[in-house]
Amino acid sequence: MYLIAGRSKTLNDHLPAGAMIEPDHIEIAHRLPGRDGKPRQIIAKFFDRLVKDKVMSNKRHLKGTNVRIYHDLSPRNRVLLKEVKQHNDIDQAWYNNMKVYGKLKSGTIKVFSINDNIDSVIARS
Repeated sequence: MYLIAGRSKTLNDHLPAGAMIEPDHIEIAHRLPGRDGKPRQIIAKFFDRLVKDKVMSNKRHLKGTNVRIYHDLSPRNRVLLKEVKQHNDIDQAWYNNMKVYGKLKSGTIKVFSINDNIDSVIARS
């Protein structure tokens, strides 16, 4: 599942033609409970992984808009991503295709899993 904050029409206004979402691309979608006075997020599951990957790889086109797309991470992956982001040796961290990636300050990219010790992964060459 993937979190989409905003409406499909608004999302498609900012995505390139090849990455637009059509109603038949979504298997199921619903709004999540809202926060005080804020628009409710939409969680959606795509029928086709290729469509989902295309949309997710084009989310950079949404910068500067009020629309955001996020992976719906498991609690353990959410904690792992946060810990990798906060590690002193990590310059940036992200999640893609069920994996957490971290770019070291040296420029090397490492892959982390929920059972890994972050320091051990960083120490491996």
